[in-house]
Amino acid sequence: RRRALARTLAAALACALAPACATPKERRAEADRDTYLEMAAKRTRVPEVVGDLNLDEASLRGRAARAPAEVTLDLEGSLRLAATASREYLNAREDAYLAALSLTQERHAFETQFGLGALGAVTKDATGTSGSVRPEGSVTRRLETGGSFVLALATDFLRSFAGDPLTTARSILSAELVIPLARGSSRLEARESLTQSERDTLYALRAYARFQQDFTVRIATAFFQVLERRDTIGNEDLTYKSLELVYARAKEFGPDGAGRLADFEVDQARQDLLRSEQRGVLARQGYEEALDAFKLDLGLPITTRLVIREDAFETLKAQGLVDPDLELAQASRIALERRLDLANARDQRDDAARRLEIARLGLGAQVDLTLGGELTGPGDAPFSVKGASGSGRAGLGLSLPIERTAERNQYRAAEVALDRARRAVEGLEDRIGSEIRQAWRTLAAARKSYELQQEGLRLATRRVDSADLNLQAGKATTRDLLEAEQARVEARNALTASLVAFAVARLELERDAGILRPDETAAGRSALPSKAAAVPAAPAVVPGPPPPPPESATASTSVTPPVQAPAVPPAPTAAPK
Repeated sequence: RRRALARTLAAALACALAPACATPKERRAEADRDTYLEMAAKRTRVPEVVGDLNLDEASLRGRAARAPAEVTLDLEGSLRLAATASREYLNAREDAYLAALSLTQERHAFETQFGLGALGAVTKDATGTSGSVRPEGSVTRRLETGGSFVLALATDFLRSFAGDPLTTARSILSAELVIPLARGSSRLEARESLTQSERDTLYALRAYARFQQDFTVRIATAFFQVLERRDTIGNEDLTYKSLELVYARAKEFGPDGAGRLADFEVDQARQDLLRSEQRGVLARQGYEEALDAFKLDLGLPITTRLVIREDAFETLKAQGLVDPDLELAQASRIALERRLDLANARDQRDDAARRLEIARLGLGAQVDLTLGGELTGPGDAPFSVKGASGSGRAGLGLSLPIERTAERNQYRAAEVALDRARRAVEGLEDRIGSEIRQAWRTLAAARKSYELQQEGLRLATRRVDSADLNLQAGKATTRDLLEAEQARVEARNALTASLVAFAVARLELERDAGILRPDETAAGRSALPSKAAAVPAAPAVVPGPPPPPPESATASTSVTPPVQAPAVPPAPTAAPK
């Protein structure tokens, strides 16, 4: 009997300790497995999400992307690098993961749960010394229809070290089933925490996809601004070279030369040349500052040598100005169907309605039916079913809705929350309509500005040529030529700015309409159908960007191939109620 008792105690202890033998690494792997399964299931309803959601792989790729000392980028490379190296991007991915991680816990609450444990003690008194151990095990199940079931097994072993080696050995098997009959008896109430967690995970994925869209516009805008700053350097360099010729000619015709120009006109040319040199210095400073800011946006160390590809601006010019083949009313309708933040707001309105119904049910009476029983083994044979004695019980608990102040307040607060959620949806719909109209106007204004700046550059160039000829003929002053040169460099810079503004405005329209695809933007495609460009490319007089400093290496960054999806994804599906 002692050997049997020892084996029983050893088996109970082994069973109790077995689950605790899992290492933290194994626990971590379990959490990732369950979480990624939840994310994969919900992701099918959010096709706008692009790329991989694995945190570990993303972290490894991010560290690798930030490691090179030199990086050469175009627009596509910038978007892919930012999606890999940006800390903000990694944080957004983690937010989606954490929402799904919480869902695994809520789902586990409705799974069968096992508990194992043991309590041991040594007691010494006047009668002698004794030891006891109480292994315990339980099986618990929370029911989705309300209530719970608990099955528990407890065994008491008591050994006296001075007398009888086995004083007591008794097992108790108990079971209890609690069934709510009134308040708390509906599936709606019982599953509320799980339902909300499921919906929160869907919301988090939508928010992540919306972040991807907004982040793409921000990175592309920063990239275009860097291009604009670099092109400004080229424009200022061309102007400086032209002013050098003007100054040289002014000296030839000045008091020290032919004597046709007064000395103050020579000084005017010299002053404008100095101002042009100063503008060039400021342009280079602005370009370097824009590069540093762009590094931070990309997630690169500030010490990384970043070079923008020489043909990047030429590529932007070659694309031209392509208007979307889309009317304003159509764009507004698409936005109300596709915007992920609006889909979340609408589903959150349904959440508020569901919580109001739950609060209404909570005002009723509490009636619980309890069924239970115990099976107790004899002291000399604790695991003998034949000699065990059993008992059963049934109970009915009743709590009348007399004191329901807290529940009453929750119900009223739920009504207010539902009204707020409805207003939030209405307000967001109006704001989206306003954003679409603003984006549409901005795009139209950018196109018109580009047309005007093209004509302005043409006139400024003709004005320079005319002033130069008239100056040589003695019909104009040096100031006329200098002002014409100033007007031309301003027109060049304005033309570049209008081209960049149009590119940014088109991306913002796609984002506001909720159909921007980061993977397609990185590949140079647009989610909006397009009309052929009606405005010709910029005139040849607009200079290209100056060559950047030579680079000895080009770092390549890689991201997981994006998930392929149609240019305009299906409208977001509502969360399960």
